[in-house]
Amino acid sequence: MAVRAAVAGASGYAGGELLRLLLAHPEIEIGALTGNSNAGQRLGALQPHLLPLAGRVLQETTPRSSPGTTSCSSPCRTGSPPPSPSSSDRTCW
Repeated sequence: MAVRAAVAGASGYAGGELLRLLLAHPEIEIGALTGNSNAGQRLGALQPHLLPLAGRVLQETTPRSSPGTTSCSSPCRTGSPPPSPSSSDRTCW
């Protein structure tokens, strides 16, 4: 069974590296891709090395509590982790 992962910050350096690693994983399906300042742009214009995802359009990043953000079993955010994540938080950092 594939795990579906969303990546917030997909247009930045860390997001691009995370996507590169996720693309190589046989049990990961890439879900939503977001990038606040680059929302509406195609990922291929910002991360040309990610050919399998080049046609995907970045969405605006919204808080986890927003409707529609629970469609991925493992949302991933790039950047610094929170001060003390709870054990029930399945977000990867």
